[in-house]
Amino acid sequence: MSAIASYHGGRATSSSIESLDQRTWTDLDLDAVFAVLDRTESSIGQQQLYHRLRSLSAVTTLSAFEALVDRLSQDRALREHCQVALSALVGA
Repeated sequence: MSAIASYHGGRATSSSIESLDQRTWTDLDLDAVFAVLDRTESSIGQQQLYHRLRSLSAVTTLSAFEALVDRLSQDRALREHCQVALSALVGA
């Protein structure tokens, strides 16, 4: 979990991203929530999911994220192309 969280930590400190503080994250046991929600296929996906859960800005970009989810759900060729591209990054 610390490796996944380190990506968010790097993004949050390098920009003006607001995020949940550690005490709130721990009090709500959001590591357990993350574990239930995580259906990603790569460490990159895990890092992005963790970042979205932890970032307050994720609320303002929800409609764009939903549009992307819908597009990838409906376009199998695009989804598979993205999966291949991401798997190449993981192997690098």
